Amino acid sequence: QSGNDESIKLALTKLFDEHRGARLNQQAIATLTRSILGEMNPDLKDPKLVTPLMKRIIEVLKVETKAGVYVSTQGPTGGTARVADLPAKEETATPASK
Repeated sequence: QSGNDESIKLALTKLFDEHRGARLNQQAIATLTRSILGEMNPDLKDPKLVTPLMKRIIEVLKVETKAGVYVSTQGPTGGTARVADLPAKEETATPASK
């Protein structure tokens, strides 16, 4: 599991590198991260793995958000962003508690 989690973290980093400063919703993050993981390991493209893999991506994202790597906000301009990409004033926003 921890090896998979490390792969997910690498894929999340790649995703946010490609979309620097963007706020993405969880569905977009899970879908795009799954695509990146499929490029890294073609076995992960197996349709049977879609649901469990997307659930695990969201779980890892939540852990990383609680750890302060990402920040999640609600509302029309809400979404999840990488803290390192935000202007200084936004870095103090409260991480999502979900």
